[in-house]
Amino acid sequence: MVSRTEANVAHFNEAAVSYETSEKIEIAEKAADAFFDLPGINFEGKRVLDFACGTGLISSFLLPKVGPKGEIIGIDTSQGMVNERFNRKFSGNSSKARAVCCNILSFQHENTPETADLKDFDIIVVSAAYHHIDDSNHATKCLVQRLRSGGKLLVFDLLNDGSSSHYFHDHVPNAKDIVSYQGGMTREHMKTAFQVAGLTNIHVDNACSREKHIESIGQNICFNFFVASGTK
Repeated sequence: MVSRTEANVAHFNEAAVSYETSEKIEIAEKAADAFFDLPGINFEGKRVLDFACGTGLISSFLLPKVGPKGEIIGIDTSQGMVNERFNRKFSGNSSKARAVCCNILSFQHENTPETADLKDFDIIVVSAAYHHIDDSNHATKCLVQRLRSGGKLLVFDLLNDGSSSHYFHDHVPNAKDIVSYQGGMTREHMKTAFQVAGLTNIHVDNACSREKHIESIGQNICFNFFVASGTK
């Protein structure tokens, strides 16, 4: 039986070439704005991990804020996303962004020159990826281990507010295979994951809303997104 991780790898390898739709770009920009608006968060000169980086959409918005003295390292389990999209996008000699294909949620292989420095990050960002993860408590612990003391974990995703959020992935034929939380996460879910991982100064706030047409019911629905933050 194919695991959810394997299903996601196959799905996003296939989707890599056509992934950057206007909807995806808009959501990434909203995520970046939500991160920038958080009190006490400054990306300038920081070492940033973009977890589940995909094609580098969120990193595209973060890179100008990081500046010449900072760096962004993306990681993703999809080789197609990393090699065909992210690393080509940031291939310039002056670029301070690169990506590695690996799964740090089950990081059992020996460190390689590419993966040995996946630690001591000032900020870890996760944009629209937590809903793909089966065990968010475990994932959060793994991410927190890679933060320096005082580092920040920032998560942007679909909010399960008990209304119609379960319609968000209606257009994805294999949603049940690749999405663990089709209706998004509740505030309580995220707070628990952050608390279990030992984070402090935890906040889960409204980030933005976005209207989307759902063909299966012939209606436009307004979906809400949250931004969660915590300090190691």
